[in-house]
Order: sequence, then structure tokens, then C-alpha cells
Amino acid sequence: MRIFMTRVATAVIVAGVTLTAGAACSLQPSGQGPPGSAATSQALAAPPAPATPAAAIPTVKATFSSAMQAAASFGSPPAAWQVGILAALQTRHQVPGFSASMRSDLLAAGKAAITRYFAPPQAAAEEQALARALAQDADPNVINLGSGVAKVDFGLVRVAGASAVVSARVTIWAKAVARQPRSGPWQATAPVRVVAYTATLHLGPAGQWQVTKLAA
Repeated sequence: MRIFMTRVATAVIVAGVTLTAGAACSLQPSGQGPPGSAATSQALAAPPAPATPAAAIPTVKATFSSAMQAAASFGSPPAAWQVGILAALQTRHQVPGFSASMRSDLLAAGKAAITRYFAPPQAAAEEQALARALAQDADPNVINLGSGVAKVDFGLVRVAGASAVVSARVTIWAKAVARQPRSGPWQATAPVRVVAYTATLHLGPAGQWQVTKLAA
């Protein structure tokens, strides 16, 4: 778990066709369909027009926020497991570490989040952050009790075509218990940190915004 994380942010179809009706007895060139049929077919086959910058801003903000939440929670166990750990601490029972199946689930969940919210080159940095978080989870003297994003305060949000730039202050929280030395008592920690980020997002072919660059 990264207790202090430096890393851890429609289409409207307009088809206008003007048809000019000729005289009732006018002749059509050989092989031509009814007046306006070709224009109508072209209009129906045209791809959706991109969303206007203003219309895309809410989606860009939501994508950035979800990406930050995903990155901040890399390696964090499910809530039910956290409850069990707290109960063990209160009753002075042995505190279990992460099982192999839980580590596998956390790795899969992290990779899925990276695929959904990040694209190259930022995706590679997130893969490294995920690996570090899972490595810290293996420390028997630190128990991860969860992490995430408390709030996102947006500053600049600018959209131009398929690209967007976001600046925001992200409040990141974490909870854990740690001991030193190994036989010592468990001590609770709950750090909170505010990080100013600037992110670049890109609208992919599938119509989903993804973070391609993130700087603190």
C-alpha cells in the first residue's frame, strides 16, 4: 500500500438534407434513383458528429475522477476483509496477511482499471505503481486497511476535439496499521494528502476518454 502516494481525475447526429422536387414530368438519368435518395443514404451513413467541448466536459471530469480513484486504491483490500482485520486487532488475535488469491484478485482489478482509464504512455507508469502497491502489501509489518480519493477540486478543464487537459487538486486518503519491531504493538495511521495534478486525456476509437499523461 502506498501510505503517502505521489500518484495516488456524445454524440449528436445532425443530418440536413434539402430536396428540390422537379416537375412531375421531369426525366431522371438512366439508373438514378428517386430525387434525394443518394443524399439521404449518405446522411444516414455519416459518422456521428463529435460532442461539443462544453458537452464533453462532464464526461472528462468523471473519467479523471474515476482514474484517480482507481490509482489511489491500487492494492487496497475489500471492505469485508478490512472489518475482519480490525476485529482481530481488537481481540488481540493474530492478524492474517493477504492470501495468494486476494493478491491475484487485486492484481486483476488493478490491471482492469488501468485498461479502462489509462492509455500509453501513462498506462506504463500505472502498471509500475500497481506493482509497488502489491509489493508493499506483502510487508508483514504493515496492514493495508484501504485507500482512495476523498474529493477532486477541478481547476482548468479544456477540451479541444479528441484531446482534453485537466488541472485539479486531489485529496488522497489511506488507512493502515503498522508495527515496529515485528513483535511490537500495532499502531494506526491515517494520512491524508492533497496533490495538484495536470492530466492530458484522449478520446479513443471506442468513444472512451483515457488519461495519457499525468504530472504532479
